[in-house]
Amino acid sequence: MQLFHAFAITNTIVLGLTILMAASCRIVHITFKQCLALFAAILPAALHFWVSDLTSLWQAIFWILLVMGLWFLYISAQSWATKLFHEAWLFVLLILLANLASIHALLQNYSLSLIQLPGPIQIFQPPGYGQPYGGPFNQRNLLGLLLLMGIAAAWTRFALGEATIWLLASIFPAAIVLASGGRTSLALLALLVLICIWVSSRRWRFLLGIAACLAMAGLLSFYLSQLGEVVPPSTLERLQAFSQSGGADPRLLIWASCVELWLQHPALGIGPGQIISHFLEGQALALAQWPALTAYTDSVRGGNLWAHNWLLHLLTEQGVLGLCIWLSILGPFFIRAIRHVIQRDSGYVLPSVILLFTAASGLLNVSYGQVYFLTWATLAMGALRANELTERSYRIVQFTGIIFASVIIVLGVRATQIQYNLELNASKPLRSDAFIKTFARGIENPITARPALYWYFVRLWNQRAPSHIWIRSEALARRFWGLYQYDGSLRVNMVVSHLKQDWISEQKWIRLFLAAYPASEASGRLNHHLTRGHENGEPIEP
Repeated sequence: MQLFHAFAITNTIVLGLTILMAASCRIVHITFKQCLALFAAILPAALHFWVSDLTSLWQAIFWILLVMGLWFLYISAQSWATKLFHEAWLFVLLILLANLASIHALLQNYSLSLIQLPGPIQIFQPPGYGQPYGGPFNQRNLLGLLLLMGIAAAWTRFALGEATIWLLASIFPAAIVLASGGRTSLALLALLVLICIWVSSRRWRFLLGIAACLAMAGLLSFYLSQLGEVVPPSTLERLQAFSQSGGADPRLLIWASCVELWLQHPALGIGPGQIISHFLEGQALALAQWPALTAYTDSVRGGNLWAHNWLLHLLTEQGVLGLCIWLSILGPFFIRAIRHVIQRDSGYVLPSVILLFTAASGLLNVSYGQVYFLTWATLAMGALRANELTERSYRIVQFTGIIFASVIIVLGVRATQIQYNLELNASKPLRSDAFIKTFARGIENPITARPALYWYFVRLWNQRAPSHIWIRSEALARRFWGLYQYDGSLRVNMVVSHLKQDWISEQKWIRLFLAAYPASEASGRLNHHLTRGHENGEPIEP
């Protein structure tokens, strides 16, 4: 969607489909230990409902739904995931998805959209939207992980003696990985080569094949870099910039901000899904401790949903308690996956690679925030920990899962419809019935409230709305800030306080802006307003 990234909607729908898939399969065994793990996983969130006032309640609820849905998938997958990862069609599916995503990324990157749909929802995003080679996710590293799953499927089949066609099918996705220049993806691609060499039954054959594959992928990547009006910098330029900067990038500021938020609540964290509702507060604290990170403030002006490191994310939102719980749950699966690779257990190489690569990628990006990748990781866990105990049928659990999935899918579809209408009516006059009714529904819906409020205040500014409308929108401005802390929501609350002549609140917002964005062009003007301008009746603008 062009209005705002639709991660919340897509994650909701994919979660519903994931649960529905699990509920349609026979559940053969549920142990007390698995039930205890579910209880422990949602315990930090439950404690926050009891002891703290969560700023974004829906984010916490979605976290619980996500954990329950993935747990449901895992207990179902124990009976069939191992067989699934031995099926040839699954390997074909993964490499097919990788090639389709590669084609999508290439066409979008060079603005060669083949399909234009009526209305605001498009398969191909407009030029300048999202990252170069972002693909369906509009994120370079997320696309890289999707492609690596397909490449891993092809290479593991070839390493185990299958036909060369598997290797040929991986050339195009490998070329897109090389062309995108995602450092995490490139490192994981190199690691995948080493793993496949290790597990290969005929190593010289694999070495020659993989060398030819990478050579052809490299040539194709070089050709793509020579096309006219190349949007992204070349891979060599990205790696050179990474070397010259010592590996520093905006993630350092994000990590520092999350560490500061965790230090405020070390035991239980700030609550599941609450980083986006507290990020600027953490950024202000981080810049006070590490002023050198000021150079990266422009790169995170749009706020932040995730910590870009799943360990830090768990620590920030669920504290030491939550991190320890999740490491105790996931640790045995990581150990088992590593053991399967070391022992060259051919039947378990692909699920082991998917689980380990998802975890490794999540140490530097936001793959752990996408239900698509979490679903594959959960299936891999089910394959690695297949249950061989006596089968039993849990019909009531399956029926409950179907109802649960249906409700989530309906919520996601309804949110998609609302988001579509938001974008369709966003340019209507502020006082028109279409605009008022559409945005009222969008703001009331917990899934679409954040983008609806975002676009509402953008319209107020673009239309130069009179002061009384801004003042009457104070409650919406406060809610916008609670759902989405970034420079825009901060400016909105600053302006509302100024127009209301609430000097105490206005000072608070200005001081937070100066602390979070000390190098901003607006900071000098706001500092002057804070010290002298307000006394002289100086106006401020969003």
